[in-house]
Amino acid sequence: MSAITVPDFANCREYIITDFGAVQGDKDKTSVAIAKAIDEANKKGGGTVIIPSGEWLTGKIRFKSNVNLHLEKGD
Repeated sequence: MSAITVPDFANCREYIITDFGAVQGDKDKTSVAIAKAIDEANKKGGGTVIIPSGEWLTGKIRFKSNVNLHLEKGD
């Protein structure tokens, strides 16, 4: 089995879920927005999907290669 390579996300593009239509309190819109952000990051070769601070309702999330999920710290 080959060794696992840990990706470096330090210089990767960031994808904020609100730019993809996420709305606090709207589970369906947020779920779709997270999926779109993950898809876009994956298509571009990698990136970080940002979840802003706050309460974001969502359904299941399917991760893809070279995508980092970052939850911003709340108050």
